This record gives sequence, structure tokens and C-alpha cells, in this order.
Amino acid sequence: MPILLLLLSCTSKKDKLSEEIFKLETSDSSSSASGLNNLADKYFEYYKNFPKDSISEIYLYKAFMYKYLLSKWEEAFNFSGEYVKSYGKTENFYNISLKKADIYNSKLKNIDSAVYYYLLCENKIHFSAHEYRNAASTLEIYAASKTQKDTILKAENLYYAAKFYQLCIDFEKAANLYLNIGSNFLKFDKSPQALSSSAFIFWNELKNAEKAKEVYKLLTQKYPESEEAKEALIILKENMLGMTDEQLAEYLINKNQQK
Repeated sequence: MPILLLLLSCTSKKDKLSEEIFKLETSDSSSSASGLNNLADKYFEYYKNFPKDSISEIYLYKAFMYKYLLSKWEEAFNFSGEYVKSYGKTENFYNISLKKADIYNSKLKNIDSAVYYYLLCENKIHFSAHEYRNAASTLEIYAASKTQKDTILKAENLYYAAKFYQLCIDFEKAANLYLNIGSNFLKFDKSPQALSSSAFIFWNELKNAEKAKEVYKLLTQKYPESEEAKEALIILKENMLGMTDEQLAEYLINKNQQK
């Protein structure tokens, strides 16, 4: 086929698919399950024919999301595989991975895969509060299943569970979980940081200065050589926990001026 005819043929097919997609998107049926499914299939068809087209990446992402919403897991996983193959680790890749974590967690009951995808997305995209809470509870359950031989892995998963609880504003669970980590996993490299985070949450978020003082003291006793312990000693020595917000702000300003 001559090049001109080939180009015209491709343009014609692209125009036809674009028109079909537009009609589906603006149709009353687009809000129904069958309408969404048809639209997802049409998005995928467009991607398969024109993977390098500027709109194809978002079409494939939408196709995955619609299959996810329709609980068509096999097709959703197929689309996710196509996505990473063609577009790599973009923001939408991590959005897809977060939904895969939910599928594995709540639908397929595959906690190992759910944990893998939650941690893959950690610090890459913003979770909703609901997603942070689900991730935190899943990691807690997963950590509880680990044997004594998996001590560091257990601590690592509990640490991220605490971080996720903190991010969904469940401060009491976060503070207590950080405290548990710092108290019981002495060989875990993030244990000093966990105790520091616990004390700070008790102090700043839960307004429990006495508990914060107790945790800061524990930090200085268990990890005296850590940077976190050195900071805790200053907080305790200067009685910063007993300061009002105004006094603390004035103290920090004076400290910065003395440097």
C-alpha cells in the first residue's frame, strides 16, 4: 500500500475511534455498568492501535480504572501490565498499583501482594485517608504473621503501618505503634526515629506532655548514641515540654539567633 494511502487509512481509523469514544463518553449509558465497560474496551482499542498517541496513556489508565470499578479484575490486571510495558513508572502507574493493592487486599485476600503494592506506592503518591488506614491495618496484620526469624521485617512493616496511621490522622494508634517498635526492636535501625516520632505525637498532637516525657526518657536510655536521643536530651533539659506554644516559639527564635 502506498505511504499516502497508509497514512490516510490510519487517520481514518483514528478519527473513527475518536468519534466512537466521544459518543460513548457523552451518551446517557456512560454512567451505567455496561456503558463504562464498553468505554473501557474502546479506550483499550484506541491504545492498542495508537500506543504512541498523546492521549493513549490516559485512555489506558481510564480503561484500567473502569475495569477496577466494575470488579473485572482479570481485565484490569491485563491493562495494568500493558500500562507499565508502554509507559513505565509514571504517577498513573502508582495510582494503578494502589488500586491493585486494594484488589489483592479486600477482594483476592492475598495479603503478601497487597503489602508489596502498598509499599511500592509509599512516598510516591498521596493516598486517601481510607487508603492509608487500609494500608496500615494490612501491614499490622502482615507483621503479626511473621515469625521470630523475621524480626527486622516485622519491625519494618510495623514502622510503615505507624507512618500510615499518622498520615490518616489516627494519632493514638500511630504513637502507640511507634512506641512498641522502639521498645521491642532494639536492632531495627529506625527504632530511635520511631520513639522520637511517638514522643512528638504525644506532645504535639495528643497534648500529653507527661507521656511524651516518658517516651523521650526511654529514647535516651535505649539509644543514647543516636541523634534522636541527643535531641531528646535537649528537649528534656530545657523543659520544652512544659512551654506554651508562645514560649516555645520564642525559645526557638532565640536559639536560632545564637547560632
